[in-house]
Amino acid sequence: MKRARQSIGVKDRGAVLLTTLLVMALMASLSVAIFDELRVAVKRAASINAQAQADWYLRGAEDFAQSHLQTTLATIDPALVGQSLRNPDPIIFPVEGGAISLRLSDGGTCLSINALNRTQVRQQFTRLLEILGWDPRSAESLTAVTRDWIDEDTQISQGGGAEDFTYLGRDPSHRSANAALSSVLDMRALEGMDEEKFRRLRPYICTRPSDRSPALHINNLGLEHVPLLASLIATENNFTLARAVIEARPPEGYVDQAQLQASPILEDVEGGDISFDLISYEIEFVWVEAEIFVGEAARYGAFEFAIDEGEITPSFKRDGDETFRLELTPLEASF
Repeated sequence: MKRARQSIGVKDRGAVLLTTLLVMALMASLSVAIFDELRVAVKRAASINAQAQADWYLRGAEDFAQSHLQTTLATIDPALVGQSLRNPDPIIFPVEGGAISLRLSDGGTCLSINALNRTQVRQQFTRLLEILGWDPRSAESLTAVTRDWIDEDTQISQGGGAEDFTYLGRDPSHRSANAALSSVLDMRALEGMDEEKFRRLRPYICTRPSDRSPALHINNLGLEHVPLLASLIATENNFTLARAVIEARPPEGYVDQAQLQASPILEDVEGGDISFDLISYEIEFVWVEAEIFVGEAARYGAFEFAIDEGEITPSFKRDGDETFRLELTPLEASF
């Protein structure tokens, strides 16, 4: 009997030990799982905080850029402002856990699509398309299509325009906007536009409110912008003339229309063959591209500011680096 009791006691102690080990193993597993969840939660919270902070920095970047421009215009010669916007170095300043980068450039080196309600701008756009490789009929058609997209009526423009009837036949169907383009990216939705054509056109165009000046700032044009200036000249040799005008530009730039017209390069060109009304001789717009980095978070945004008698007012704002303006090279302009 005594041996039986001892045998049972040994078995009980073994069962208790196994149970204890099992409970400890279970608790260890739970502890690992809890700490893993805690680690993920901490990392998620830090990521959310960084994302939110990056959003706020992006909002602040627009205000900072506007304040910076206002201060700059009040303290230095306007001519120097133009020079500083030619291939400028970015403004970089650190913030907690990251950095903010702002790149400022001349906003007046593009064709403003939302100004196609003006006859001269439509002619300019059509010539630009022809310079970029469109045949005359296709160029006229895309001009009409773009005008129909942004005008408020539903009448199809002459030359091959497109209104609701055309877009309702698509899959999925939609209507024409009948409103100004909010971004050059909206050009992808136009009838007759494909990705290859869009990539070819995109570096030369921009969008701003239709009541803003569509003038091209001649004093900050480089050889990469020859197609833009050539689009303002209604002659067969417009590309050659535009290149010569840029190459012969005085170091301090053209002061006004009279000086430009007096250039020997244009002596054989009739005054009516050049859209002088669409040429400006001072900074009218500043384009700003912002890059925000906080921890693993990144934010991008583009802003444009109009300069009117020393006052800075926003004329464009959009988040995302897809709205950044593409850099051109003279090689790309040699068609």
